[in-house]
Amino acid sequence: IKLLSLIKKHMVFIIDYVEKHNCEVVKLMVEEYDKGSTTKQETWRTLYTYTKMDLPVQEIANLQTFVAPWFDEIFDIVGHIYGCDRMKDILEPRSPKEPHLLRYQKIPNAPVHTGVGMHYDGCDITIQFALSGLDEYEGGGTYFRCLRNTIKLKQGQVLCHPGSLFHSGVDILSGTRLLMVAFMDGFDPKIEDRSTPKDDEDFPMEIVSF
Repeated sequence: IKLLSLIKKHMVFIIDYVEKHNCEVVKLMVEEYDKGSTTKQETWRTLYTYTKMDLPVQEIANLQTFVAPWFDEIFDIVGHIYGCDRMKDILEPRSPKEPHLLRYQKIPNAPVHTGVGMHYDGCDITIQFALSGLDEYEGGGTYFRCLRNTIKLKQGQVLCHPGSLFHSGVDILSGTRLLMVAFMDGFDPKIEDRSTPKDDEDFPMEIVSF
């Protein structure tokens, strides 16, 4: 586990955490789920207002159990950074849909979902796991208006940020970008995002990765 970056003013940080092998195991579980999804009434769908290809982790057999230890360790790290040694005890999923998978894709013969517009999550803390490698898609990343930067995660990296920050999912140009996201409540970081839509005019072309 390695803390790669901490933007203290806005409490945004990136952790090098999940081994590539474990990311591939999750992706394989997703592939197996997709193969049988034609018999299900609901598969990838809109769970929240903005994204269009979401899936609760609990709907894929054995996936919730597989990833549960990841969250225990991540909560400890989040608690250390935010100065709360009880984080593991007080953080709770915002809804029974958490955590959920989020897929952006632009591939032949498949539904297109390339990105998501500017929004804030409304939860206390958002945790995002990058399950895809950078060689699996073009474009993408998470743009934070208050940072004036787009953060592009490598496979296995985890992005944590207050749910109050305005951000967008930058469109992918091709391929598939798979994330696991958790909206958590129970500890308010009290970070105010004072950015405005006018700040989007300064959208930076530089991609920040760690």
